[in-house]
Amino acid sequence: MTESRNRAVVIGASIAGLLTGRVLSDHFDEVVLLEKSSLSAGSGPRKAVPQGNHVHMILTPTYRALQQLLPGLVDDLVSNGASVFDAGTDARVLIFGKALANGQTSQPIIGSTRPFFEHHLRQRVGSIEGLEIRPNTRFANWIFDRDTKRIRGVVANNGGDEYAVSADLVVDARGRASSLGAELCDLGFEAPEVETVGVQLTYTSRFFRINGTSPDWDLLFVPAYAPDMNQGGVISRVENDAWLVTQFGYFGDHAPIDDDGFLAFARQLEVPDLADFIASAEPLSDCRKYGVRDCRMSRYEKLREFPERMLAIGDTVCNLNPVYGQGMTKAAKEAIFLNTSLTQHMEAT
Repeated sequence: MTESRNRAVVIGASIAGLLTGRVLSDHFDEVVLLEKSSLSAGSGPRKAVPQGNHVHMILTPTYRALQQLLPGLVDDLVSNGASVFDAGTDARVLIFGKALANGQTSQPIIGSTRPFFEHHLRQRVGSIEGLEIRPNTRFANWIFDRDTKRIRGVVANNGGDEYAVSADLVVDARGRASSLGAELCDLGFEAPEVETVGVQLTYTSRFFRINGTSPDWDLLFVPAYAPDMNQGGVISRVENDAWLVTQFGYFGDHAPIDDDGFLAFARQLEVPDLADFIASAEPLSDCRKYGVRDCRMSRYEKLREFPERMLAIGDTVCNLNPVYGQGMTKAAKEAIFLNTSLTQHMEAT
């Protein structure tokens, strides 16, 4: 990019979009994030992010990316109620009915809910000079130069009013809902091959409070394993001394949302730990469900041609099985890689 680097546009203020915006702010005079939904919920769940009601793992690579890109953010999270714990000594992982050894690993995990984390991340990114987050603003179309095969910006829609936003780089961070493949065909390119793995995964989650002595762990994980066990569960300490319990099952095997059914589902696991926790703790919320039909990888890297000045990132490219807790880690590592690539490129030009 030897020409102007005045403005970059990111479509989507998801975690991937926010981290991408933070990186681009180092390389462009102005960065605009277009977010289709309202951001008025603050640190509460957003309708546009239904997975926010369930356990999220803010693992070590994300922790380190935050320390690098947004120094002080982890301290802000902790001061507002989140916790940081060790993936070894403070976690209890039960596989085939037995607990893994849990020695010191120096691999920190942040204990918080997705809405809490996303809210504080959005506040920090939104405060960067030259960076603007525009809520209630949908992507409408690409501004495309067919002669140079270059993206020149996007058409945005705010409440029915459309306007053009010129850009020197546009990043699609719309996530799984992105229709980029079909849009590429409209621009005269091929759509990428899409690899799909069916999972038929359903989460059922509920918040609890412990009355009495807290367990000697901050995270409990009982994974499912094929072909014998389609069920599993996670308990995570989150902000303000609450605990979030998420139970999951594959291919239609999922926890009911009533009290007895939620506990009975936990009783089916090979270990009693999760069920004992549910039975002894005080519920703080109703049960909420969320389902994932399949996981997809769009093979953009195999395309012979791709529009210039366009990037795809996050779940737009690949959405993972959420049970593995790698979604935010993937987004963080992509942001770090993008920062390294842009820095090397800018220096070379």
